[in-house]
Amino acid sequence: TLKKLGLCRISNTPCLYISNRLIVFFYVNNIIVLIHPNYLNAYREFKRKLI
Repeated sequence: TLKKLGLCRISNTPCLYISNRLIVFFYVNNIIVLIHPNYLNAYREFKRKLI
């Protein structure tokens, strides 16, 4: 689950999750991940665990 990946759901927004380094938005079959360039490795790790 996303909680196991370190993400928390934003209240009243079932498709928006955050961590201290990532913002993840799910819509239908799309995933949008927002990161600061300093946290590119955190994104790569998230992507590796997600797939």
